Amino acid sequence: MPDVIDARTLNLIALWCAAGLLAFGCAPNGALPAPTIHSVSPAEVEQGQRIPMTITGTNFFVRAYRRLGERVTVDETFVVRVGEVALDAVVRHSDTELVAEIPEDIPPGRWALTVEGPTGTTTLNDALTVRPAGCDSGCVAAVDAGADGGAGVSDAGVDAGCSGCPFPFVPSNFDPAAIAPPTKSTDLTGCATGFNSTDDTWVNPCSGLGFTVTPITLPGGGEARVLATRDLSLPNNAIIGFFGSRPVILAVYGNATIDGTILANSSLELLARSGAGADPPVCATRGGGSPATKTSGGGGGGGFGTAGGNGGAGVNRDPGGAGGAPVATIAPEPLRGGCPGGAGGGGAPGGSGGGALQVTVAGRLTLRGRISASAVGGEGGTNASSGGGGGGSGGMLL
Repeated sequence: MPDVIDARTLNLIALWCAAGLLAFGCAPNGALPAPTIHSVSPAEVEQGQRIPMTITGTNFFVRAYRRLGERVTVDETFVVRVGEVALDAVVRHSDTELVAEIPEDIPPGRWALTVEGPTGTTTLNDALTVRPAGCDSGCVAAVDAGADGGAGVSDAGVDAGCSGCPFPFVPSNFDPAAIAPPTKSTDLTGCATGFNSTDDTWVNPCSGLGFTVTPITLPGGGEARVLATRDLSLPNNAIIGFFGSRPVILAVYGNATIDGTILANSSLELLARSGAGADPPVCATRGGGSPATKTSGGGGGGGFGTAGGNGGAGVNRDPGGAGGAPVATIAPEPLRGGCPGGAGGGGAPGGSGGGALQVTVAGRLTLRGRISASAVGGEGGTNASSGGGGGGSGGMLL
């Protein structure tokens, strides 16, 4: 359809309507397909920018009307809105492309885009992200070089939610701006699966998994794995476990609903395993329970937030091992697991500490389920006169 319709074209439209040959229809209530939106470009802008946007999709049809005794009228009106704000200068280039101009007054946030055309209305959710103006380039202070809130003053702090930072706060332990934004969501309906952070493999993977796995270095050293997803749905019939040598961070760039079970606990049941990031190297010097020095003594419990309990005395008052020392300061960084208990005097191993799990959600978090990073008790004595192992200390949940 040309941008300007002359009289000759209108006469042709009238003939085509009369013959039923016009693909985009002639009657007000004709059965024409509604438009659809596939993508927009750009999908992210800074507040106050006035730039063109290209909208691609299907069925961006105009529509011809012919009433008795009147000439054909062609409706080419398209209205494009971001949230409640109408875009300017909307032009239809083809059945699959519109262009419009983004105004300066769209507030920061993630917005749906709606197209209203002659044949119907369609909406693409989360189509455009508007960043606050005059903000930083990242989510960590080390890369912070911008101005706060458009004030024009550089600072050494962090402007959460600004350019380069997709979260409205500054997360602990990782910089979300350094991770490629996830494009898939995760729906674990009816799923029972597990992730091994040692080799980045899934046990019993299910079709709804949409996580991308990124290795990171934690503040102060040590590795972790970030599992990023756009949205997360964990119904009450679903369970996901995390085990292996490295802590795990679930980074949800949208909304999360957790009605099921998330486990980073250690276990002796079925397949003995340690929760993700349990028993970190620091436990060898601080936090691990001491083994019993006499056969009948029990191993000391692992320490973390508080000191671990001393192992019980055995026959002949054989002393148990000392409990592990607490950490010097409880802080969210670095993410780390709990410490193991000491071995019993007869060699019974102590239990592993709990794992290390962080759940960080940029949008809305609905939590009605269960999340655990508990430790496991030590094994019992090898015979009636030998001491059992000490229990591990609970892990860290953020």
